[in-house]
Amino acid sequence: MDKSPLIKKFEDALHAIAAVEPEEGKREILTEMVKKPLLTNADFAILFSIDVRSCHRWRKIWGIPYLKLIGRVYYLWPSILPILLELEIRSDKKNIN
Repeated sequence: MDKSPLIKKFEDALHAIAAVEPEEGKREILTEMVKKPLLTNADFAILFSIDVRSCHRWRKIWGIPYLKLIGRVYYLWPSILPILLELEIRSDKKNIN
């Protein structure tokens, strides 16, 4: 079965992030995240290299949709993709200058 364009974008963005990550352990964690249907708050923090407490602030700033189940926060991949792409574009621009 062919992958949808959205899934392909997820994988491309994550692999781009993993490729520039110097720490081997974090690269493995990032590549494993693609297989999860939902990301936890901890996964989100690892993905963006922020503190878990910053996740709430990011949700407010970026307007990131999330699910709250039994007091835990979860994110859907489609809600995270625009942020990954935006950060990837910003990092590309920094590398050009």
